[in-house]
Amino acid sequence: MRACRIRNIPGGIWEKEIQIKSAQGQGISIFKKRQIKRCIHRDTQGGYMRKPKVSRTLIILALALLVAVPAFGQWQTETRISNTPQYSYTTYYGGWAIAADTNNVHIVWRDYYYPDYMAKHVMFPVGTPPAPGPGTLISSTSERANYPVVAVDYTGKAQVSWDYGYDMWFREYDAGWGSIRDMGYGYNYPAIANDDDGNTHFAINRYSRGRQVYYRRRDAGSSSFTSPVLVHNPGYYRYAYRPSITVTSDGVIHMSFGSNNGYRLIHAWSTDNGASWNTENLTGTYECYYSYATSICHDSEDNLYIAYTSYNRPRHIYVISGNTGNWGTPEQVDQSTYRYVYYPSICCDTADNIWVAWDDRSGADYEIYYNRMDGETGTWDGFQPLTQDDDQFSRRASLAADPHGNVHICWYDYRDYSSGGRYEIYYNWFKATTGPGPEEDSLDLIMEQVIRPYAVEEPAAFVPACLIWQNLEDTTIEAEVVCRITNLGNMQVDYEDVIHAYPLDPGYNQVSAFKSFTPEINTEYEAFFVVNHPDDIDVNNNDKNQRFSTEARAQVDPIDITTPQLESEVDTMTPAANFKNVGSETAENFYCYCEILPEGYLTPDYIDSVAVASLDPEAEVAQTFAQWVCDDSSGYVARFFAAIPGGERELLGEEEFVSFLGIPYTGIAEEPLSFGLDAIKPNPFAHRTSVSFSVAKAASVSVKVYDVSGKLVETLADGTFSAGSHKVKWNADVAPGVYFVRFLTPSFDAVEKVMVIR
Repeated sequence: MRACRIRNIPGGIWEKEIQIKSAQGQGISIFKKRQIKRCIHRDTQGGYMRKPKVSRTLIILALALLVAVPAFGQWQTETRISNTPQYSYTTYYGGWAIAADTNNVHIVWRDYYYPDYMAKHVMFPVGTPPAPGPGTLISSTSERANYPVVAVDYTGKAQVSWDYGYDMWFREYDAGWGSIRDMGYGYNYPAIANDDDGNTHFAINRYSRGRQVYYRRRDAGSSSFTSPVLVHNPGYYRYAYRPSITVTSDGVIHMSFGSNNGYRLIHAWSTDNGASWNTENLTGTYECYYSYATSICHDSEDNLYIAYTSYNRPRHIYVISGNTGNWGTPEQVDQSTYRYVYYPSICCDTADNIWVAWDDRSGADYEIYYNRMDGETGTWDGFQPLTQDDDQFSRRASLAADPHGNVHICWYDYRDYSSGGRYEIYYNWFKATTGPGPEEDSLDLIMEQVIRPYAVEEPAAFVPACLIWQNLEDTTIEAEVVCRITNLGNMQVDYEDVIHAYPLDPGYNQVSAFKSFTPEINTEYEAFFVVNHPDDIDVNNNDKNQRFSTEARAQVDPIDITTPQLESEVDTMTPAANFKNVGSETAENFYCYCEILPEGYLTPDYIDSVAVASLDPEAEVAQTFAQWVCDDSSGYVARFFAAIPGGERELLGEEEFVSFLGIPYTGIAEEPLSFGLDAIKPNPFAHRTSVSFSVAKAASVSVKVYDVSGKLVETLADGTFSAGSHKVKWNADVAPGVYFVRFLTPSFDAVEKVMVIR
């Protein structure tokens, strides 16, 4: 990718009534910048940024005229985004709660109102934030959600990931929300970033006698994820916490994180698409506080910038810049007068200005402060308060830049508590004074991206698509757009379509009006796209190629849930569903699954699976699962899916969820002949388990939980129970570890060991 340097045309004022501090002494440029004609740059949330070249003389002259007033745009008015009865929080992980593309801004947050934890989302056009509202629920009612993070790709799709306990989920927005994808158990604290091809990259934590950093990837358009790859193990019972991630234009994946093994700042990178990783220490010992997440981004020349919190008190926010093996000296970007500054977030705008925001306790309470490094001079403007020192704290800012040079920020805020609100989500944006486009408003069309075909296609019909940039403001032009597909086996052109006089509006245009193409199986192709216009000043950026191959794949979806019915009342049932192979290849040696979970819990009370040896394309199979008996009046969710079993089940297709109301079953059961404590299931477990026991005759019964030291943790039952079989639930809001459940009557005593895992 070509790199470039641009300064926005000066102009505008700061709307907030704050003291503008001098930039003197705020640091020097580490890298000598150069100017090249134009480029495309992806920010950490995946949006493209365009840079035209502007005269440096003009910038210097305007700066001289405006003196202490920043001459590159202005902050707009703060806007409250959320209006819910819950407590709303933005993330404090190494990811971002905000992302922006050419047209829209996406904000995600967690709503908390015991016992519910929910992931919420709002999307709005750049420049028009909405009125406060509840947001869109994007997590399932059957699973809690912690601190979602978001990224966007060049097509306008948004990707969101969140965790709870040690489970992770993923969901994508593409003109509507897709299915929730269960990424499996054992990992948390996700940060995500997209590359230029629309692949989503995950930096995550795993707990195993310490906390390690791992990596996963989802290829564009895929419904599956790669297996976790270890990035860094800080050592036995050591912690590398809450990684941040970005992907540079050369395809190298970068992470940053702190470690309490020496309290160092660590940079990790992969040059082989995440298959293997290298690490380097960027600071000495006792310089980076590991539990306050770092934040990483890159500029148009692939220089990296990492923001982190210092170890020693009073804590400060530092930014270090450079690249693998060649780093500058960390620069302090705050001037806090108090010991507590936390949770930096960083982004790079289209002019390579670096923005950092953080929590700062310099005033009466926590407020959002920020600083900006000038992309042309490499100096810092000086730290500024973004929110007012109103004794109502504002915390956990997230930053994102869009392709027009605007910078967006969100945070959670306490200011509405006195008027009936709780913690609410707030938003502001810094409006740049210029937008993309070549000098003197000359037409320059750019073929930005091949959207379709993907790198791997099924041997089925698809519609080719591409992304074109049209730079003229307020002008729609008509151009010729061509797609040609060549069979690389015989070098014959198998497909060609020409769209004449296609209307291109200002900005990005997705062109998907081509006729469909059906490739042959097990064949390699090359797709060629070009846009033509007689007034285009630069035809060297008008075309793109995309090689792709075809292979058959199986996809098994539950297409019809016969039992249970949506919102029905159920005391006992035999779950049943029809599954269909909607792919183009035979599915072999897989299982159809049914899980039943109480609403609000992550651990299934019931799971059953049925093996399937083979299912041809378009074939269906009806599956009946083992009987389920309700023992607790509650809302439940039945989950149906097909998967290949293993250490981590590999989903074969979509999942279907059906919610229903459970009513305790009152069928006649034989009375037990003796007292007994049954095997506790599930065990081990993450959040909830069931303890079943038998009572031969009416008796005083206690069921209590103890830790390994013998300390009483919780009493599950204590009273007189009639003869029969009984069950109690344990909602284990305790630390992971070994516990003992004791069942005691005047004539019987039994103990079962259980393990809580996260």
